[in-house]
Amino acid sequence: MRYASNVGSVLTLLHPKVEIVKDRNLYEEAYLQSPEYLNNTPFSVGSNPFDADVTTRRIMEAFPYVANYSEPIEKNILQMWKVGPEDPEFPYRPEFDSWTEMNPGYNHVHYTNAKLGEYVLSVFNETVPEVAETLKQFPKLILESDFTRYAWIFLNGGVYADLDTECTEPIDNWPDAHDRSIHALIAMESDYNIPEWDEMNTGRLQFENWGFKFKKHHPALARTIANVVKLTFNQQACRKFEDKFKHMGLDSCHPLGVIEWTGPGVFTQSMVDFFNKEKRLEIRDFDFYRTKKEIFGPETDDFVSYRTFTGIESPLILNDVCVLPPRGFQCQDEMIGKYCYMKHKYYGGWKNE
Repeated sequence: MRYASNVGSVLTLLHPKVEIVKDRNLYEEAYLQSPEYLNNTPFSVGSNPFDADVTTRRIMEAFPYVANYSEPIEKNILQMWKVGPEDPEFPYRPEFDSWTEMNPGYNHVHYTNAKLGEYVLSVFNETVPEVAETLKQFPKLILESDFTRYAWIFLNGGVYADLDTECTEPIDNWPDAHDRSIHALIAMESDYNIPEWDEMNTGRLQFENWGFKFKKHHPALARTIANVVKLTFNQQACRKFEDKFKHMGLDSCHPLGVIEWTGPGVFTQSMVDFFNKEKRLEIRDFDFYRTKKEIFGPETDDFVSYRTFTGIESPLILNDVCVLPPRGFQCQDEMIGKYCYMKHKYYGGWKNE
C-alpha cells in the first residue's frame, strides 16, 4: 500500500466508480433498516458508521477527553493472549515477566482474547454500539486483537505491549515522565526514504502497533477506532450490495488485509488524520538538519504526512503526541540506551491465525 497517495482507496475499499453508489447513500439507508441499528436504539440514534468523523464525535461525547497536564498517563500495562499466564501453554514468559519486574507500582493486566472482547462489548453496547457491532463482524482473531487493544487503552489509558516484547527501560523513564504535556507515545516501524519506496510492503512510512502508550480517552485513539468501524461496515455493506455492483458493471469488493484493516496501516493513517484535523498544531523537532536531506515519496498536499516524520533520530512531539524513531519500540541489543524502551522479538504468533 502506498502511504498517503492511496488513502482514498483504502478507506472506501471499493472501485472508484462505486463513489456513485455512495452518493445515493445506499449503505447508510440500508444500515438504518438493519438489526445493527434497530436492535441498539436509542444508543444507535445519530450514528453513521460509514462516516469516521461522526463516529469519532460520538465516541468523544461518550468518553470526554480531559487534557490535565498535572496528571500522568495512567499506570496500566495491557497484554493479551489466547490463554492466561497460569496456563501451561502460555508462551513468552520471560518477556511477560519483564514488564512486571521493571515496573513496580504499575497495574499489569493480562486478558485472554475472549475476555477482552467481552469487556469491550460490555462498555460499547450501550454507549457507541457501532463500535461493539464492529467487533462482532471480524472474521479473524488477529483483527479482534488489534481492535480491542485500541479500545481498552482508549477506555483505561496506559501502555499496550505485544506478548513477544521485552521492556528494556522502566516506563517511568519514558519521555512523558519528563514532560507532562505528552499524553501519547507511538513509534515508527519503517521509514523507506529511497527511490524504490513504493516497492516496500509497508509503504513509505508506517507506525507500529505492537506497542504504544496513551492517556485514556485520547482523541487519536478515538479516530483509530472510528476508521476501523468505517472500514468494517464498508466491507460488510459491500458484500450485501455486490450483486448490484455487478449489474452496474463495477468491480467486486476490494479485499482487506490485516495491516490495512486493523493493523499498523490504519493506525498510521488514523494518526495522520488526527494531526491534520487539529485546529492548532505545535511541532517540536529536535533533529534540525534531517529535513535538508533529499526526501523520496508520493506527492501530498497534507500539512502532516510522511515528510513530517522521515529521518527522525530523536522524539518528535506534535501537540501532546510523542513520536519515537524506529529504535524506540524495536530495540536491538546494540541500540539499548538513548530513546530505546522496548524490544520486539518478532515471534509473530498472530501469523498462524
